Amino acid sequence: MQLHELQLKIGKEIKRLRVVNEMTQEQVAEGLHLDRNAYGEIERGKTDIHLSRLVQIANFFAVEIEDLVGSNNKTVFYVNGGTSNTQSNLYNDYRGVSPEVFALQHELEKAQLHIEHLGKELSNQQKIIQLLEKKSG
Repeated sequence: MQLHELQLKIGKEIKRLRVVNEMTQEQVAEGLHLDRNAYGEIERGKTDIHLSRLVQIANFFAVEIEDLVGSNNKTVFYVNGGTSNTQSNLYNDYRGVSPEVFALQHELEKAQLHIEHLGKELSNQQKIIQLLEKKSG
């Protein structure tokens, strides 16, 4: 793969993450401490992204660098009311689907991610309780 093809691929994935997270270019640029035009150049694949910037973008969207470069179908949603971004393999390509169906599928995925997040929190709390019981026992 040539450098330009990789830049386009990474830019497309970064844009997909931004759109799925319902963010504007301005919001992401601000979060990355970039000018909106500079961020737009990254999305369009016109910028040779330094590794440090790639790490910053991956951290911003709470994904691994491999997720930006690879060909997986992970999607990141910000779980409203939650404390962190969460990854999901639930995303499918919804092109050609009505906006109403897309919105419902999007809401369902967010709800499933929220449930997954709560399940992990519950599991962590149960581990803490077990540790405390062992110490006091």
